[in-house]
Amino acid sequence: MKNRPLLCTCLILLAGVILSVFAGGSALIRQLRPSPLEIHAKQGEVLAITGQAYKIEKKEKHQAVYLKNNSILQIQKDQKQSFQEPNFILYTDPEIQIHIGNAIRATGELSFFQNARNPGNFDQKLYYQRQAIHGLAWAKEVEVADDSVWKIRDWLAGFRSQWKKALIEALGEKDGNVLSAMMLGEKSEMDPDTKELYQASGIGHILAISGVCFLCWVSLIGERMA
Repeated sequence: MKNRPLLCTCLILLAGVILSVFAGGSALIRQLRPSPLEIHAKQGEVLAITGQAYKIEKKEKHQAVYLKNNSILQIQKDQKQSFQEPNFILYTDPEIQIHIGNAIRATGELSFFQNARNPGNFDQKLYYQRQAIHGLAWAKEVEVADDSVWKIRDWLAGFRSQWKKALIEALGEKDGNVLSAMMLGEKSEMDPDTKELYQASGIGHILAISGVCFLCWVSLIGERMA
């Protein structure tokens, strides 16, 4: 082997590839395993959720509050059962003031994400499973249990929201949302037909690359300064 440095290098690279494949496969298997929420709860069941807001997406008629480190209690059963869930999405009235870092208590009706109905369609369930999110609820009651705020992350989220608002005001709703998807990675209010055209043309990645860079930058700053 001493006289064959190229062979030695190739074997090391091959070993690295094999380890990466096994590691990626193990991670994917963990992601696809049923979570405690999927095991214990049912669609439409009313749950009590307690968690910490780490991301907020404001929309015209509601806001999506992403919660982590959740404790979930089934309140409709004779024997109440609680379990832990890593991440969860709570939809609330946009008028309710919630900041990143707040501890939230809420009750709401559980919904699960849908698999792609046809080959090639967007797989909502798989998309959220990879983020360790397995369910959502429309809040019936919401309470801020702890008003601690991650100031830097909260400021950056507000900055992103204002930037999106400015783009829509300057370019109109359709073009503003397209540019918002490209620059900020915010595709939630983009016109579905326009999104499908980008994907069908094979240029859907344009809507994600810049946004991913922006979100990574926001996350890194938030983690360092929170």
